[in-house]
Amino acid sequence: MTTIDESGTELRIDGETVTLPEPIEDVEEVDDTVVVLFGDGSSEPSDTNVWAFATDGAKLWEIEAATLPTGDAYRYTGIAVEDGALRASNWKGGTYHVDPTDGSIVESELTK
Repeated sequence: MTTIDESGTELRIDGETVTLPEPIEDVEEVDDTVVVLFGDGSSEPSDTNVWAFATDGAKLWEIEAATLPTGDAYRYTGIAVEDGALRASNWKGGTYHVDPTDGSIVESELTK
């Protein structure tokens, strides 16, 4: 089992420290990948504010930009692992099934 701890902008994975550009909002683990949602909206919005890391702290990917419902990109506001599947959501009501190996969006739906 991977030991994960976070505080502010710092993420520690099995003793390795990674610093993110904004405060960490949520951390999920899927397979051997640590997925982090960061950014509280206080700085310039980022539409790729979900990053994934290997258990040695190496950055694996940044999530593909979310564009539902208008085609414009929006900041992600939530991540979850449900039945082994990684999901992300944005404040405009988009829900995205994310490939945990590369951060690409596999499927999307509008839930609002």
